[in-house]
Amino acid sequence: MSSRILFNGLKHHYQIIQNFINTYDTKSMHLLEQQICSIGNSQMDLYTGNLSETTIKEEVITLLTTANLLSEIDFKEFLHPEQYRSVFLSDGSLWILRFGEKAGQYIHIHPARYSMHTIRVKATTLKTAIGVLVWQKENISEIEIKQLNYLRKDILKMSPIRSLEDANSVWKMVNLLAAKE
Repeated sequence: MSSRILFNGLKHHYQIIQNFINTYDTKSMHLLEQQICSIGNSQMDLYTGNLSETTIKEEVITLLTTANLLSEIDFKEFLHPEQYRSVFLSDGSLWILRFGEKAGQYIHIHPARYSMHTIRVKATTLKTAIGVLVWQKENISEIEIKQLNYLRKDILKMSPIRSLEDANSVWKMVNLLAAKE
């Protein structure tokens, strides 16, 4: 049943990102940009709570089943006229339900903006933080701005860091991703 759900965990779920970083083979560093391109280029909300991806999907399916909205037709009708609906999960986090465009995965979910257990983050900041943490698995030394910009330009195919504010956002995200277990 949860196969009906379209959810980009690498974009929206802290635990999935942390697992990606921890299991990433640094010998494939040159492929990192391709592997995290699904994060996109805009801002997003990142769920930092304790519910696993499986639990999130199960709770959404249970809510829809209880309301008799699990069929694709019923679900699509339920979304009108706003084209989305929001639901609370067991930990108090708010999630957005939209119609998924991927065949068979018509229930698209992501954390709601500024919901409990979420933070708002720029895609470029998240991608850079992931890159830094993967890089640091083999390069123990502190990354300076020169290495950070090499990572962004040559590996992640992004523009270099231009401001202290951008660099600070990256370090905050690196610390968040590295600290929470």
